[in-house]
Amino acid sequence: SIKASGDMLWDYDIECGSLWLSDSYLDNIGDASIDEYHWNSSRIHADDYTRIVNGLEDALEDENCTNWSGEYKYKKMNDEDYYCLLDRIYINRSMDGKAIRLVGSIIDMTERNNLQKQIFHSQKLQSLGTMASTIAHELKNLMTVIRGNADLLIMREDKFPGVSEFCEPIVEYCDRSMVLMDRINSFSRMTNMDKKQITLRELIEQSMETIEQLLPNSIDLDSFIEDGELKLYCDKNQIEQVLVNLANNAVQAMNREGYLYIHCSSFKVSKNRIVTIRVRDTGPGIAKDVSEHIFDPFFSTKTSHGTGLGLAVAHTIVNNHNGYITLESELGQGAEFTIHLPTVSTKKEFAKATN
Repeated sequence: SIKASGDMLWDYDIECGSLWLSDSYLDNIGDASIDEYHWNSSRIHADDYTRIVNGLEDALEDENCTNWSGEYKYKKMNDEDYYCLLDRIYINRSMDGKAIRLVGSIIDMTERNNLQKQIFHSQKLQSLGTMASTIAHELKNLMTVIRGNADLLIMREDKFPGVSEFCEPIVEYCDRSMVLMDRINSFSRMTNMDKKQITLRELIEQSMETIEQLLPNSIDLDSFIEDGELKLYCDKNQIEQVLVNLANNAVQAMNREGYLYIHCSSFKVSKNRIVTIRVRDTGPGIAKDVSEHIFDPFFSTKTSHGTGLGLAVAHTIVNNHNGYITLESELGQGAEFTIHLPTVSTKKEFAKATN
């Protein structure tokens, strides 16, 4: 029954000094030495060490305490990454209240915590999108008034010679500002979408026509479409916007020289098939501390230009299509963005997606 449960269990007899570890414990965490009760405490993250060790010591000294639990980051054997573990311990005591045996069960909470972070991030983006859209709407109204008055002055050039010289830059910057406002509006989840059924091949070939026009001759483009007849229910213009944005970012990252790969495939989850569209470049790559914020609105790695909205808009568009976008990158190894989108294969699924 212990093997069937898959729980990471351990049993430490304090008086005898013996330690038993379940197969699941050994497979997932590795061996443990008895230096501080049951774990190799040197592998606990420094941020959690004092809290966890002192917390358990206090529990053991409290004669009335029989249960203790703690969540901490722990480095598994032969692994440089830290995992989040929840350790729950039953304290067996002698008649005089002395702790004589500890029995514990450990659950790996890493995946759950990462999911919670993703949910929080998505909610934050949604809130920021709503706020940004409201501000953009008001600013666009102001820009319309300013531009309109500048246009009127230009039309009166005959009565006010030279006025155009001062008003034309106003019109230009108003237009540029309103384009930015439109981009902020598209970041909002309230953006209307024109979803229609389209094959993967049609979607990619349409997007490739636009991307090819943007690429300089110094960048080689390689594309591959697997399962091209799979059907998607999406706003093709918005998905094209995402792909063009990713391609444009790749061009800038590669300093207009290198290779750009756009590969499409699919995989099955339960009864559903998911399309993956990978956009990979041979640029310098993205540092881990940067990649953690890459989809945040107004976050930009471009020091001289860029609004920091491109990838935030892409993230929102893909989410609005019931999909998700991920990034894999290492410094010196380029970057790969992967878009995951659900397919529709039957009339029933198409009707459900439409509604």
